[in-house]
This record gives sequence, C-alpha cells and structure tokens, in this order.
Amino acid sequence: MDRPLQWSWEEFLSLPSREYVVDISCVTKWTHLDMRWQGVSLDTLLEGVQLDDRAAFVIAECDGGYTTNLPLGDVLNNQSFVAYEYTAATGISTLHRNVIFRNERVPFPTTYYEQPTPQGLWAELANTCTDSGTGCDALILIFRPQRSCEALILKQNNV
Repeated sequence: MDRPLQWSWEEFLSLPSREYVVDISCVTKWTHLDMRWQGVSLDTLLEGVQLDDRAAFVIAECDGGYTTNLPLGDVLNNQSFVAYEYTAATGISTLHRNVIFRNERVPFPTTYYEQPTPQGLWAELANTCTDSGTGCDALILIFRPQRSCEALILKQNNV
C-alpha cells in the first residue's frame, strides 16, 4: 500500500455495507453454516489505495494474537469483509435480546424463532410470566451491542 489507512468507528459505520452469509469452519473441527454478518467489503476499504505491484498476500491479524496470510486474489472482488454485526436469524434486524428474571419463577424460554419481534417477546412473557399469576417478573433488554447500544429498548413489567 502507498499509505496506511485508519477510520474512526463512526467513519467505518458510515461506509457502504451489506449482509454476507458465510459458512465458518474452525481448525478445531467445528463448522457453523449460514452465518449472517453485516460488514464492509475489503474492496470498499481499499478504494483509492495504490497496492504495490509485487503484493501477492494479505496478512490478517486477529484478536488473541492469531494471524494468517491469504492470497490477494482470494480477498479482493468482494470475497472478504470486515464485519461489525452478526445475527443467527434470517431477514431481521440484528437486535439482541436478554431477559432477566427477578426470582426463581421462570417460564420455559422463548426463542427468536418462536417470537421474532420485540412485541411478540413481550406478549409471550406477559402470557407465560408477568400476567400468569405465578409471581414471575422480568426485565427485558433489546439492543444492538455491536453499535454501542444505538437502539436500546427497556421494558419492565409489574413495576
């Protein structure tokens, strides 16, 4: 490269991004299929950069001190991206959901696949917990942790 590149978090999030659906296989022999990520293409990050004509590989430095080298041809042409959000669910926003129960009266868990919207989760918990007459009480947090909680919704029942 002819010069180093650097973005603030806000600048990075303002770059064009898209959803990527990929399979990840680890050297420890596990595989996770159809992982949905939101991220910025490496091609977008390198726009306007003059690569050295002799460049043949990219070195990726990762959390935990791991590194790997990849052929340049394998990471360009929208084949690589820097991700900033992940969700296992399809066709939805990347909101994360946590339910904190006040006491030991906890109903059977409700998954995203059963109640994909925050409103559906609240209704289900009202039915199985807060309005069930069992003394169950819950605090529900719905947020986007990867974006510094840009969308934070709190709902506490029976308070």
